[in-house]
Amino acid sequence: MRSPRRDLVGPDMYALLVEPSLLDLAEDLLGTDELSVHGIFNVRPKLPDQRRTDTP
Repeated sequence: MRSPRRDLVGPDMYALLVEPSLLDLAEDLLGTDELSVHGIFNVRPKLPDQRRTDTP
């Protein structure tokens, strides 16, 4: 069975997750440079120009 989330984790999402300015902000807020992410989203990302991620 194919996951509908599979198409959400592409180059744009990866670029967001490794954006240096966002990583620096997260490090400052959390007080650590040890950050990790996982492929199970607790919120649904809304990516620009992608109808698949529109919410009703």
